[in-house]
Amino acid sequence: MPRNDRITRQRLLLQKLEGSRGATLQELAASLPEDYSRPLSTIRRDLGAIKAAHIPLITERQVS
Repeated sequence: MPRNDRITRQRLLLQKLEGSRGATLQELAASLPEDYSRPLSTIRRDLGAIKAAHIPLITERQVS
């Protein structure tokens, strides 16, 4: 996968998080275009990369 795809996917995730009350991993994955990688592990890695870039994210775990 080209680096631009990963950066674009992360930008799309940030846009989704900016305009909402938040989102679950499943909601984030569903918000991506179908031609992007959408496994939950990929979304977690992307969120980790965003956080490592010192972009503040508020995370909460829900226990079922």
